[in-house]
Amino acid sequence: MLDYASGDVRPARCQRLGCPYCVRIEAMIRAAAIWLAKPRRAIRVSMVADAGDPEPWGTARYRMNKLREYAARDGYDFGEWCYSVEPNPRETGYHAHVWQHGPAKVDKDALDAYSARAGAGWCKVETVRHIGRAASYGLKSLRGSGYSLKGTDDEPTEFLRVNGGRLTHQSRGFFRSEAGATLAVRKAESAALVALFGEREPGRWALVSEAGARSFLSVPRTASPASETRTLTAS
Repeated sequence: MLDYASGDVRPARCQRLGCPYCVRIEAMIRAAAIWLAKPRRAIRVSMVADAGDPEPWGTARYRMNKLREYAARDGYDFGEWCYSVEPNPRETGYHAHVWQHGPAKVDKDALDAYSARAGAGWCKVETVRHIGRAASYGLKSLRGSGYSLKGTDDEPTEFLRVNGGRLTHQSRGFFRSEAGATLAVRKAESAALVALFGEREPGRWALVSEAGARSFLSVPRTASPASETRTLTAS
């Protein structure tokens, strides 16, 4: 991939989560989509799987689904959410980190009760009081200087294992545009990058051969962007 505006070159991406190079970038892009959705709250559900569980994702998925099921039976709506499973820092089990939309208020006692009934632990609820806090979740990772989706920076294979091979798990309607319209996850990712950079990925990237990139970079860059495009195409 050649950015013909800056001359930067990077490997072409396969975009597979099983690729050690691509998974980190895909995590950053997903974090940007979460930022764009402007979630109302951050919720932590503890002990969604126990330490030593050979299949933590299966257990975590069951407990998270049961939490919502028990709430729905009582007519309680926890809104739309998006979560990923993470190991507890002291290796005592696993917790779920959740971003959530609406309702106007979450009854923490009720949430704790449903969580316990589902076999999970206590919950922590925090309000996202301004978009800057949610924005930092996506922006820091896009700058390569911090939090994207915990675990993908250091041990992406383990992160994917405890998340069933996925980056996030979201209910329908969680991902949204800047105007608040619901989006499919891939469209949300594209919209987030357009909102941040004005295009799908930063820079004017084009897929070229290695020989084509060397040829382009060997030409003095005094031409206009339009003529640069023609030079790149010719290469």
